[in-house]
Amino acid sequence: TSEGIADKVYFLPVTTYFVEEIIKKERPDGILLAFGGQTALNCGAELYTQGVLDKYGVKVLGTSVEAIMYTEDRDLFVKKLDEIQMKTPVSQAVESMEDAIAAARKIGYPVMVRSAYALGGLGSGICFTVASMENFDPLGIHTGESIVVAPTCSLDDKELKLLQELSTKCIRHLGIVGECNIQYAFNSDTDDYRVIEVNARLSRSSALASKATGYPLAFVAAKIALGYSLDQIGEMGTPNSAYLAP
Repeated sequence: TSEGIADKVYFLPVTTYFVEEIIKKERPDGILLAFGGQTALNCGAELYTQGVLDKYGVKVLGTSVEAIMYTEDRDLFVKKLDEIQMKTPVSQAVESMEDAIAAARKIGYPVMVRSAYALGGLGSGICFTVASMENFDPLGIHTGESIVVAPTCSLDDKELKLLQELSTKCIRHLGIVGECNIQYAFNSDTDDYRVIEVNARLSRSSALASKATGYPLAFVAAKIALGYSLDQIGEMGTPNSAYLAP
């Protein structure tokens, strides 16, 4: 929202009502949903399902609404990753305390509880890892409240390569275009893993990854959404090329 970055800045709540009013006034060709955290994703998905985007001929650039929905809905997420035999924790979506207790008994303790549903045909590309990070605290402490170390220090190159390959497979299958992050629980004694979640948007981790590596994630994600390929962003063959992971 700094002056000079955007042609126009609106200081309004990110709700379907206000965003529709802006669309009505500005008549944009496209909209990006991955740049405003969870609020923007929810709002974008609502605009999409309510038919507002269709009504004004606004195209969703970058990661599609379908791909966002795959990552937002726990059940869809697990089913989608099952298609490529990716391991996720055994899970069950519940809506009441009784069901939750029954599900926990069935799955077996310890269980991890998380809000399951946060929401109200792509060309192939390169998915690469800009920064691997690890949480200092155990699973269960939110990443945003945890000490995070970048790059990952407690895994060897072979283990990191395994996680990176799994990430690429996963992100390609979900159809994500641009920036996202993927979280694993990983056992380095057995190389067993579970995909905890994928955030198909810029997050608090993204800001940290950008600073830790010097790779301008948001800038590159915006260019990709506009249709540029990685080899067209920055000069190829120089350290400023977006084509190379730092």
